[in-house]
Amino acid sequence: MRGTIRIVCELLLTTVLLNQNSNQTDMFCFRVDKDSEVICTWSPIHNTWKTTEYMFHLEMKSSSVHSNKPLRIPTLLPSVTLERKILSAGKCYVAWVEVNNTQLSSLEFIIEDIVKPQPPVNVSAKTNDPTNIVIEWTKPANLDQFVSMAYELQYRLADQENWNEVSDDELGVHAVGYDLEDLQPFTQYQFRVRCGREGETNRKLWSDWSAVTSAMTQEAKPIGVLDVWFMQGGQGSITLWWKPLERHQARGNIQRYSVNYTLQRDGEEKRSETTTTCCKITLSDTPQLVNVSAYNSVGATHPATLNLVQGNSHIQHSSIGLPT
Repeated sequence: MRGTIRIVCELLLTTVLLNQNSNQTDMFCFRVDKDSEVICTWSPIHNTWKTTEYMFHLEMKSSSVHSNKPLRIPTLLPSVTLERKILSAGKCYVAWVEVNNTQLSSLEFIIEDIVKPQPPVNVSAKTNDPTNIVIEWTKPANLDQFVSMAYELQYRLADQENWNEVSDDELGVHAVGYDLEDLQPFTQYQFRVRCGREGETNRKLWSDWSAVTSAMTQEAKPIGVLDVWFMQGGQGSITLWWKPLERHQARGNIQRYSVNYTLQRDGEEKRSETTTTCCKITLSDTPQLVNVSAYNSVGATHPATLNLVQGNSHIQHSSIGLPT
């Protein structure tokens, strides 16, 4: 009697466990190469009171039900490996897993259709423009060349964690390159690509992502206006200070600053120019007008202008460093 009660309890507990895990026992069969074995996996059942024993079944599908004796493989692991020699090309197979004669999940497959592609190769990125980068890649070699492929492309700023994805409509089918536009100048970007057979909806049969590739957009003319102020010194001298541009305004390496100023001497107006590094300069005489611009390899910002009246220590006019 006790033995019967124990058997019933074990069956009930097994049923509960199967129900609890029914949405976690999805089966997945794949191959890593067009000539390799088949690997089938499924989510394990976590049984705390005894080791779970799985029975894997494989049968060639035909018009008559169970016309072929299925292959049975007992295992304690949530996976099996099937040698290529026991499988035939072009045939449809049905695989399923049972625990205590209860089926967990099943899957139909043709071995040619379950080759998991390797990631795209020769992924490269090049730029000849401040806002564009061209990404190119090559189809992986572990699939037959006649197999049509679809691709997914992601990109991000190098200092960010989240990826942006190029839409299927923009990327197109069978693409092996893409011109990414509207990027920030002088900015490091990262890219990665993955692929799957055209029409494949099971993302498990898509490749892993390729190694991350990086490229930097080229410099562009800086934008905005420098934030400039001054302080008068002794004997008519004046010291100018300014703040360096933000990175998104500099859009490149700022190489120099140009200071143009106008002096009133002997009743005549004289103009002079000097260059300096960041971020101050002292002039021996107080000018009436000062323009300061920042230069990178492409161009300069609009000048920040100070109109100075001799004897006053305040700015009559100054352009604030806002982006344009």
